[in-house]
Amino acid sequence: MYQNDLADTTPCKSDGNDNVTVSVDAAWQRRGSGRSYDSLTGHCSMIGSKTGKVINYKWRSKACRICQRAEISGNIPRVHKCNKNFTGSAKAMEPDMVVDMVKESRSKGANITAIIGDEDTTTIARLRAKVDPTIVKLSDSNHIEKTH
Repeated sequence: MYQNDLADTTPCKSDGNDNVTVSVDAAWQRRGSGRSYDSLTGHCSMIGSKTGKVINYKWRSKACRICQRAEISGNIPRVHKCNKNFTGSAKAMEPDMVVDMVKESRSKGANITAIIGDEDTTTIARLRAKVDPTIVKLSDSNHIEKTH
């Protein structure tokens, strides 16, 4: 067990100099086949590697039922809290969510220097391009395929 896991549950304060490693992973309503990523929703969580606590989470939706019904009937949608917050492919959802979470966490004082994730190279490429070119990518042992 890590020392941080034994600490009390009061929020820790950071001056932004603490290097933090996080684990990130996303999932979709429908699984991608390698050729088709057409799910309308996706969600992603960011978990501290030492504490095992959820640091942040995001969701993306490419559709809103209220807007869709109004469009089908040729009406203007009623005033509502629209759930649509993403346009693009379902495969692009994970990098988008991870970039958002890292930016938010850094703005709150967590200096995220490494992410643990699956073998998706798009996510780390986007992080390095949009957030910090020095972010380190570590592989998650649960996503590595065994060859023996």
